[in-house]
Amino acid sequence: IEMEKIGRFEDGTLASCIIVEGIPGVGKSTLAWQLGRRWGKKEILQHFQLVIVLHPDIQQAVSKWMSTTLGDNVLLILDGYDELSSELQIGDRSIFARIIKGVELPKLTVLVTSRPSANRNLHQLSRIRA
Repeated sequence: IEMEKIGRFEDGTLASCIIVEGIPGVGKSTLAWQLGRRWGKKEILQHFQLVIVLHPDIQQAVSKWMSTTLGDNVLLILDGYDELSSELQIGDRSIFARIIKGVELPKLTVLVTSRPSANRNLHQLSRIRA
């Protein structure tokens, strides 16, 4: 898929959840950071008003940001889902799980990078959102 087309279907609607999965070293984090950087330079993903790249160790910052937005036309890139503890991956109080499920910010598009080790939890959450 071309980078410019990430998050948008052919009919123009925005995807709710995108999963980028791969073994260590394949380039998931590089992709996440490149998407954010290139959006900032207005090279790609201009169908989003905002692109935010987050790493799992900043849950408090995510919670604070969520209180200021509805998520319309926003791409949230969660890099390193597999690095979260099991409780943060699927726990009811986990802000990350609530975003992926669509409980919080249901209009948000989420792109998640993860190693296959978290595959089961991640796919379970994303099916709830769809």
